[in-house]
Amino acid sequence: LAPTVDGDKNDRALAWRSGQLVFDGDTLEAAAEEFNRYNAVRVIVIDPDLKAEKLVGRFHTNEPEAFARAAAGMLNATAEFDAREIRLKRD
Repeated sequence: LAPTVDGDKNDRALAWRSGQLVFDGDTLEAAAEEFNRYNAVRVIVIDPDLKAEKLVGRFHTNEPEAFARAAAGMLNATAEFDAREIRLKRD
């Protein structure tokens, strides 16, 4: 993981203007909350330990399913999908 520089902070802060969310050590809970601001399909993190896991990545705001699949893969979790929710959990 490369250190964050000021230019990266500006890019991250303005990414939403181009329909993207950038996470750099954010918790999964915070990332899910950010996705929930932009989508009707809610991302819910079930396990308390999983909520505190940190992740890095750039995602399109309108693709919560892609975010959930990537987060599940990075954090050794599973994603369950239905029409209203995406649940992230560990077995």
